[in-house]
Amino acid sequence: MAHQRPVCGTSHRLEPSIRLVLLLALVAAACSGGGHSTPATTTSALAPLSGAELAALAGGDVVSAGEWHTCGVRHDGTVTCWGSNDFYFYDDDDDVYEWAFDGKLDAPAGQFLSVSAGSSHSCGLRTDQTITCWGSNHAGESDSPGGLFRSVSTLGGHTCGLRVDQTVACWGWGGQGQTKAPEDSFLSASVGGFHTCGVRVDQTVACWGKREPGQPRAPEGSFLSVSAGGFHTCGVRTDHTVGCWGLEQGGVLKPPDGRFLSLSAGNNHTCGVRVDQTVACWGWGEEGQTDAPDGRFVSVSTGASHSCGVRVDGNVACWGRNAQGQADPPAGQFGP
Repeated sequence: MAHQRPVCGTSHRLEPSIRLVLLLALVAAACSGGGHSTPATTTSALAPLSGAELAALAGGDVVSAGEWHTCGVRHDGTVTCWGSNDFYFYDDDDDVYEWAFDGKLDAPAGQFLSVSAGSSHSCGLRTDQTITCWGSNHAGESDSPGGLFRSVSTLGGHTCGLRVDQTVACWGWGGQGQTKAPEDSFLSASVGGFHTCGVRVDQTVACWGKREPGQPRAPEGSFLSVSAGGFHTCGVRTDHTVGCWGLEQGGVLKPPDGRFLSLSAGNNHTCGVRVDQTVACWGWGEEGQTDAPDGRFVSVSTGASHSCGVRVDGNVACWGRNAQGQADPPAGQFGP
């Protein structure tokens, strides 16, 4: 029997109106100091954001890095994916790793608000707030349920979405309990390797699924966002500092000091957008996935061993592993 090797590549997701309010507050706090001690060079370097930049910051997953592929929502709302259209799996019968076609690059027509690239499938939130998934469907991970949603998050074998009533629905492989969402109200949900995490409406974090050492045990405190990775999770606290927990690999649980607007947890690394809109990455980086380029960004997404970010001008930059072209973004503007 063939088994897919799960990895991660998701970033946190918030409902559009909530995201915009939070981001406006974050940017205002960054410019004013927000009641926290911030170097003068940091605050003075923040230029006013345009409406498009604010919209992109609030929009979340304009570009999403998966394992061997990346997907993005273009300026016109269509989805473009690049990288490998196959998935890498272990064949028990032949005792070898093999490639097989899965179609995760074959994004459907239509307009989308956001996209999430997993290991061997992808999902997107359409402008009518329904979810469409494409690619592999070995465990029902692409069988999105009906109804209206605010966001969607994918990874290896399962997918979760935040419904408009703020409950979380998950589908796909749930052998570790990662699809059994609590019956609470959430602001966001993020899918990891064998676990899922979300920010409740009271801004506390809940995680469910496989219990790696410390992995699903979220810390106390209030959070703005959370991102579940392969075997770790990170979140942006309400004071804009970052906290990480789970399995320590290559420094992935040691975020840098400073204040962040958003972050994305990958397989063994994490990247975040600072309040000055530069990107900082930490964790395992032997393939260059933590070597973020200079410049200002509105969002960042981490995959298995590569990362991608949307610059303030709407162009995409990627870094890290590029064996299948997953770090070669097409030309053109992405985001609203």
